[in-house]
Amino acid sequence: MKAMGYLLFRLIMGVNFLFHAVNRFYYGYIGFVDWMAVEFEPTFLPTVLVRAFAFILPIAEALVGISLILGVKTKWGLIGGTAIIAFLVLGSCLIHKWDWVGLQMVYAVCFYLLMERIEQNTFSLDYKVVH
Repeated sequence: MKAMGYLLFRLIMGVNFLFHAVNRFYYGYIGFVDWMAVEFEPTFLPTVLVRAFAFILPIAEALVGISLILGVKTKWGLIGGTAIIAFLVLGSCLIHKWDWVGLQMVYAVCFYLLMERIEQNTFSLDYKVVH
């Protein structure tokens, strides 16, 4: 039953990340990049760096989402997702969006739990390849 719980939790996180990306593409990729650049204008971050991050973010979210949904390279998907959340927390702190930080910390805990229990990842393509 623990393996099934892990699978469901991994799938939920994967769908969440994948559809963050899908929505960013569907509702206007460049609009998202522009919005992010405006949000970070008051910070010390150069606009070119913010725009580059915003441009890469949906692609990274999609890769993490697909990794978690399929259970392929799950450990790297979890590390990538955690890195994304770390950057988002940093950015949210810089623009004083403390409510966003709180939500992002929930994601951080979810990634921690998935990493902590990676041995329960038996319903995955990773497990099928190894065993």
